[in-house]
This record gives sequence, structure tokens and C-alpha cells, in this order.
Amino acid sequence: MSYTLRNTNSSPSLHFAADLYGQARQVGAYRRGTQQSASFRGLDESEEGNSKEPCPEQVRAWLKRQIVATLERYAATGCCTAIELRTLRYLWLDELSLRQCAKADGVTAEAVRVRIEGNKKGQGGVQRKAPEFYRWWAFKQRRRRRGRRDVVRTHCPKAVESAQQTATTT
Repeated sequence: MSYTLRNTNSSPSLHFAADLYGQARQVGAYRRGTQQSASFRGLDESEEGNSKEPCPEQVRAWLKRQIVATLERYAATGCCTAIELRTLRYLWLDELSLRQCAKADGVTAEAVRVRIEGNKKGQGGVQRKAPEFYRWWAFKQRRRRRGRRDVVRTHCPKAVESAQQTATTT
């Protein structure tokens, strides 16, 4: 992506560029070797500080439309089977849990997990077939595992006792 900087003042290191809202903003220019670059830090915030944040409902609706379009693309290209598409729709669009998805399909949760991740030999799965879904799935699994570790740590009796002892000593 290239930007055209407009120098409107005598200083060669100050230029103007448009921010996300179309307002002219002053940016700093510098050199990297022989190439001139610009610092666009802070252009995503408005000058007054009251940035126009979209409401969460609008963001959710936009995400749903993106997911539907992605699932339609997967169906149109034929990269996923009908069962895999149904699984992706259950998990990604309908936000069902793995167990709820398995119950709806009449299989075990492990069978649904193998549909997504493949087996230990690297066979099957939607990792290469549906990369957008798989990135979301991997992120969700990392977050879930991290949360479980935090819960185990806080519910560990020794950790609770030591936290109580340090709270009473301070």
C-alpha cells in the first residue's frame, strides 16, 4: 500500500495525510536508508478524542455476514463436504459447542474434533480446506485452554491458602 504525502509547510519532516475518518492529519516523515517513509501512528483516533466506535450489535451483524459469505464460498468451490460445511456452520455461525454439534449429528465429540483437526497422521480435517475457520478455531482453543489453566490455578487449595496468607501479612 502506498501513500502520497503532501508537504504544505516549510519543514521537510511534517506532512499531511487523511485519517480513517477523512480528516487531514499531520504525520512525521523520516528516511529508512534511501527510502522515505512516514509515521502513521495515532491516525486511527480522532483529533478530539471521541472516536466513532461502532456498536457491538453492528459488529456482530457484520461478522455474521462475513461468516455466511465465507461458508457460501466454501460450498461454491466444493472444497468441503456437506458434513464438514454443516459442522462449520454449527460451530462458527450458530456458535454451538463441540458437544452440541456432536449431539445434533448423532456422533461423539471426538468425531467432530477429528472432522476439524484431522487425525494424528495428518489426514482429514479442514485446516487447509477452510483456513479462515481454522484460524478462528485454533484461537478459540488456545483461549479455552488458557482459561482452564487460570481456573485450575485459582481453585488450587494451596494457591488459595498462600494468597490468603499474603493478604493477611500485608
